[in-house]
Amino acid sequence: MAEDIISISGKFNKYIHHIDLKEFGKERILSSYVAEFDGCSLILDCGSSLEVNKLLRYLKNHDIGLDSIKYLVTTHHHFDHNGGAWKLYN
Repeated sequence: MAEDIISISGKFNKYIHHIDLKEFGKERILSSYVAEFDGCSLILDCGSSLEVNKLLRYLKNHDIGLDSIKYLVTTHHHFDHNGGAWKLYN
């Protein structure tokens, strides 16, 4: 159902955040997800080096410290899904 598709950035359940990275300035093209559980966090797809600042800003605004991130998972090896990974750790 269309109403089940998450398109707005924010925390949508107890554990998971959806972040629309607005690739190329357009909504609903590229997303990142952050899961918080057991005192640590997981990022699914961090975006490219062009969009990772949006993810970092979201993390800061929602009090998710970079030191809590234990896992970075990518759905596949393309620059727009993991190209910003170096910036998360440098």
